[in-house]
Amino acid sequence: MRLERSELQALVAVVEAGGFNRAAKRLNLSQSAVSQAVAGLEAKLGSELIVRGRHPALSRAGRRVFEYALQVMQGEQSVLADLDSLRNNQAPPLSLAMNSMLTRHYAAALLHTFCSQPGNPALQVQELPSRQIITTVLRGEAELGFGPFQTHMEAFNAEPLFREDRKLVISPRHPLAEPVLAGDNTALHQCVLIASFLDQVAERPGQQRIRDSFSTVWQITSLRLRLALLEQGKGVAYVNTRLLADDPLCRELQPIPGLAISNFSREVGIYYQRGRLLTTSAQAFIDLCRTYWA
Repeated sequence: MRLERSELQALVAVVEAGGFNRAAKRLNLSQSAVSQAVAGLEAKLGSELIVRGRHPALSRAGRRVFEYALQVMQGEQSVLADLDSLRNNQAPPLSLAMNSMLTRHYAAALLHTFCSQPGNPALQVQELPSRQIITTVLRGEAELGFGPFQTHMEAFNAEPLFREDRKLVISPRHPLAEPVLAGDNTALHQCVLIASFLDQVAERPGQQRIRDSFSTVWQITSLRLRLALLEQGKGVAYVNTRLLADDPLCRELQPIPGLAISNFSREVGIYYQRGRLLTTSAQAFIDLCRTYWA
């Protein structure tokens, strides 16, 4: 059995365009040709992939085939980008998403070394909250994600590099600092948690336990703004130990001891979609990071 590219392309177009007619316009084909391609794929696999209706939806089998089809399309685009860059004697663009901890402490040195290599590679670098990096890589908006690993990483190939320790801290300027530091959980429950991002409770129930320890959550993507508000005593936050040691805004912050949520450690590294064929630039960056943290 062989899955033809035209069949996979038709499936992806129907899902992304939201219907067979729109998919046909996108592919510059007749609607019947698109329908036949999807129907042929379903017959070949012996499974319904798209549940027909006003708004076509993927079946469980369809979701798996759709994921594979995306990998095929993205792998092809990666190869074509590599070839186009090689024809112009250039390295393909490095498309990378990383969190604020990495951009602050490591990105400049890594990218300086990377860009010193022959080929004058182009860069596409995004700074995002850690969990948003995952969705960005899954959508194909960045080839590599660089940040803390999450609980479920089955969709990725992962390259662990180092561990990051974070502590829950409070400023002495906070009006409840004294009772919080003395272990008063009632006082802690009245504090705001300042975070870059927390999933919706329905998406990641484990976060409910963290949320329930505080009065509310302020989600602020800017690291500098989070630290400024924290230093001014507006809430509590998790801060990595290197930042606590290096940043002037963290000089007076005090760890909150004695709680199950007082601190945690996370493995940090690079990840990309499982089964994806990497560009030469992405592979070169991974090799550079392996050497840096050897």
